[in-house]
Amino acid sequence: MFPRNLTLAPARSTLPTLDWGNLLSPLKTKATVEIGDRPQNCGALEYKIRGRTDTSVLFLNTDYPENDAEFREATDRLYGGEPYHRLLQDIVLGIGGYRVLKALGREVGVYHLNESHAGHSPPLRCLETRQRGGDTLKVRLHNPHPIAQGTTSSPSPLSREP
Repeated sequence: MFPRNLTLAPARSTLPTLDWGNLLSPLKTKATVEIGDRPQNCGALEYKIRGRTDTSVLFLNTDYPENDAEFREATDRLYGGEPYHRLLQDIVLGIGGYRVLKALGREVGVYHLNESHAGHSPPLRCLETRQRGGDTLKVRLHNPHPIAQGTTSSPSPLSREP
């Protein structure tokens, strides 16, 4: 039986202070994301998870001196800021994340798209298919495996913005 006094309030009001420099390793590979007519750099920091099967989690980074100030701040927090800041975050996650993975040479069969940035990477995959001479409709009709799966898992209302 479930407890009757469930609450949606967070368990703690402050997050612990973490030494990100010791937890994350910066990757040298960067990808370009165009914001209007201005190219901006997007890179990643890697957190390695050791176990029976080693894997890693990538944290996107836009804090590079060559980027515009507003783009540098796009990865400073999640689910906050003005609508333009949120749009930059969506572009970084959807387009920058896709391009960083490609630049790293990581083959991805199915992209797990989560929340409001999910709409940015499927068009890039279709564009790449077209540029290689493929027909995206034929690819989808003859390929029963999905190229993307989408979910919304965050309890934050900001994660479900249109």
